[in-house]
Amino acid sequence: MQDEQERLSVNRNLTRQLAEFAAESSWEGLPRSAQEAARRLVMDAVGCALLGQRVNDAVGFDETVRRVAGGGTTTVIGGEPASPAGACLLNGYLVTAATICDVHLETQCHVCPEVLPPAFAIAEARHSSGAELLGAIAAGLELTVRVGQGLLPPIMRQRGWHAPGLIGPLGGAVAGARLLGLDAAGHVAALGIAGSQAAGTFAQWGSLTVKFHQARGALSALLAAELAADGFTTAGDVLTSGDGGLFTTYSNGGDPAIATEGLGSRYELEQISMRPWPVAAYLQCLAMALDELLSTATSDTAPSSVHVDLSEKSYGLHGEMEGTSSFSARLSARYVTAVALTDRKLWFDQFSDERVRDLEVTELARRVTVSADRHLDGGGARVTVEWPDGSRVTREATEARGEPTLPLGEEELKAKFVRCGEGRASAHELARIADRLWRLEDERDAGDVIKELQRLMSPREMAND
Repeated sequence: MQDEQERLSVNRNLTRQLAEFAAESSWEGLPRSAQEAARRLVMDAVGCALLGQRVNDAVGFDETVRRVAGGGTTTVIGGEPASPAGACLLNGYLVTAATICDVHLETQCHVCPEVLPPAFAIAEARHSSGAELLGAIAAGLELTVRVGQGLLPPIMRQRGWHAPGLIGPLGGAVAGARLLGLDAAGHVAALGIAGSQAAGTFAQWGSLTVKFHQARGALSALLAAELAADGFTTAGDVLTSGDGGLFTTYSNGGDPAIATEGLGSRYELEQISMRPWPVAAYLQCLAMALDELLSTATSDTAPSSVHVDLSEKSYGLHGEMEGTSSFSARLSARYVTAVALTDRKLWFDQFSDERVRDLEVTELARRVTVSADRHLDGGGARVTVEWPDGSRVTREATEARGEPTLPLGEEELKAKFVRCGEGRASAHELARIADRLWRLEDERDAGDVIKELQRLMSPREMAND
């Protein structure tokens, strides 16, 4: 009976508990490991956005957003400035466009695309310090992940919900509320407005609209924070209200206690992964296995047969996906395997429209067999290649580089940043900006660094500016 009373107490006050945590936390109060995780995720997200500028569909998205949201002076990473709403939409889309941004595997949520854009827009306008910006982003990342865990991801997924559009706006709203100086009540309001905009389902899997979930999440977060700052009122518990609360509507009531377990002492944002390869999160182990296989391959001829084993979860997402477009190719185990074995590398150019249509790659992709292996967990993968001379090589990966157990080091992250920004500045200039982002907490005005990202336009864009 006492346990049930405690559970009901948590239920009634969950939104307020999380709001108080977010409002009262600070960059200085974070443990060093959480600070480092937030710092790394911010730099990684900016690099991902620079690479996203090269994605063809991002161009069309840019045109639509500017037509609808209008112009302005808010920074778009690597592009012309826009209105605050436009910048949130564009930056949210750019971070996720190249399919190489962060992911929290347990909740299947890309977190930075929803949290970073509203925080950048507000910090730039208010001349917030780097420490204030990082603290706000850290709070937003933490809240996003914790709400997602409390929603019970398997149940949420069974019901068809896509996490970034549901929980991402909540974290982005918290980041914005922090930078706007709102108290706990203001954070409750921001969460309520964000939760009222929660949307996005897996019906869109494999289409560009799943990326729109992230971009729209960033805009929802900005609207929520700004409306809350202007006194817009909401009900007191958007999360666990029995009539329409997110835990009730998007799950089976969830487990609110999970969302607050260790709150303030254990930081779940440290469990957010980063991706070295521009393919789906649950294909990172496959990419790693292919990378290791190619590093030791002695034959430069086409393989005679290729077989891929995926975990049941990965197979459900990617085992039958056909790589018929630049985006769906990044989600296709067959295409990823075929292009890596053909080109002996796996980066942005392997997913161009021309490469996706190339007969050499598509022919090999048809011959790649894929099956589910119940003994593989998470995103685990195994690839077996047989060469024409009869030799056979197998490589398996159960954890991918970039996951919390195999984190990318500072130099690896900076190298990824420079590679993502190729064509927008010299390697030296990109490395200098990466260093400033790495030390963002030392900046008196974070807007100075953010505005510098606006100037990283391609030569063609600069000529047209």
